[in-house]
Amino acid sequence: MNRLFYTLVFVITTAVSAFGRHDERSVLQIRLSDHSPLVVSIDSRHYDKYGRTITIGNLPKGWHELRVYEYLEYKKGGARAKLLYTGRIRIAAGTVTKCVVDVETNRMRINTMDMEDAYLDYDQPQTTDNNEPHSDRPYANSNVLNNEDLKDLEARVEERITDTDKLKLMKSVLEQRTYYSVQVRTMLNWLAFESSRVDFAKWSYERVLDKQDYWKLEDAFTFSSSKDEFNEHIRSH
Repeated sequence: MNRLFYTLVFVITTAVSAFGRHDERSVLQIRLSDHSPLVVSIDSRHYDKYGRTITIGNLPKGWHELRVYEYLEYKKGGARAKLLYTGRIRIAAGTVTKCVVDVETNRMRINTMDMEDAYLDYDQPQTTDNNEPHSDRPYANSNVLNNEDLKDLEARVEERITDTDKLKLMKSVLEQRTYYSVQVRTMLNWLAFESSRVDFAKWSYERVLDKQDYWKLEDAFTFSSSKDEFNEHIRSH
């Protein structure tokens, strides 16, 4: 009986301890200042993925060796990684750390926030200084997206962690707007994964004013399957 009791105590203590350690895990998000593709390694571990933003979850607290590479693709196939930044970064428990590496100076800007602040429910209405609620659609006065609108939207999108959250915001803001192909190209660079970019490009087509030039966005995609899916969507509409 005593043996069973102590066994249960050990299992519960171990589970609680493991949960506590998991709760202290953090998220690291890295991108380049010009939104070009990158790859990273942490503590000599190379992550087998590339994109315009790299998000790494379940990172333990403490100091980590970080290397950031620009991912350069050759026109005839293949790619190479160009080292832009190497250094140590301190990760605090239960935080989201956003890093931007300047491609001109090779310096890195770091912004750290608590996990709870980073994953706020963005569906909740925000309030203005006079306590009147407003939504994430601040552009109701004009239907055509201008450059000021675009910069404002980019700032809001950068606050989101995942492509899912970014797409949700972008579609919410742009649902009743019209814009040009060149603006879509800019917005595609805000998304980390190719599948997300294809999704947004297809969704945006019916709202674009210069549909005759939309095919030029094909080179925004890396994979042939993505180009084919994009072009087929244009043909079908």
